[in-house]
Amino acid sequence: FENKSVASVFHLTEKEGQLYICTNCGLFIFNPDNEPTVSRSVKGITSLIFSLAFDIDGSIWIGSRGLFKYKEGEELECIDELKECRCCSIDIGKDGEILVATDGKGIWCLKNGKSKFINNDNTGIESDFTYLVKKQEDYVIAGSRHGVSIIDQSNGKCYNYKAANGLGLSSTKDGSLITEQDGTIFICGTDGIVRLFEGKFKAPSRFPDFVFDN
Repeated sequence: FENKSVASVFHLTEKEGQLYICTNCGLFIFNPDNEPTVSRSVKGITSLIFSLAFDIDGSIWIGSRGLFKYKEGEELECIDELKECRCCSIDIGKDGEILVATDGKGIWCLKNGKSKFINNDNTGIESDFTYLVKKQEDYVIAGSRHGVSIIDQSNGKCYNYKAANGLGLSSTKDGSLITEQDGTIFICGTDGIVRLFEGKFKAPSRFPDFVFDN
């Protein structure tokens, strides 16, 4: 990194040959085809970046202390509803709905220009301190301080899973969510991994095999 103050990486992803890295000093974009490899940062975002997602219109949603929408050549847009709110995870459904897991306000949703919150008051999710979010068909999967909630958007019902009723995780803080090609979802938390398939949680019979190219 050109910025020597970078000490933590919270999220990274690849798109069209470029590597997007979320750090404690902002968002950096690397193009490995450049020799030597150089990075460029996103103007206006120099603080903690926890998450990002790519929209179909070519813009990037960026989760920081607040939610931002960035498109190259345009001014950075800040979402007023989430100012100063830690935006830990972002997912965009196949229908274009944008979902953001926030640390204190539940799940923020945006669809067809209209926004709403999924939280303890209006839906019954176990905690408004959410750290992971994934949309799977009509379901929203939210990882929180106290476990995992699954919200059926077709009828508004919410199902809470926690250690007290059999979930193998006590919290998903600082965790992650991985979706395999067959649709199986692995949720990593503070004290293990669970696998979600066919509407049920199950402890994996083995850990996923990861190969690192050093």
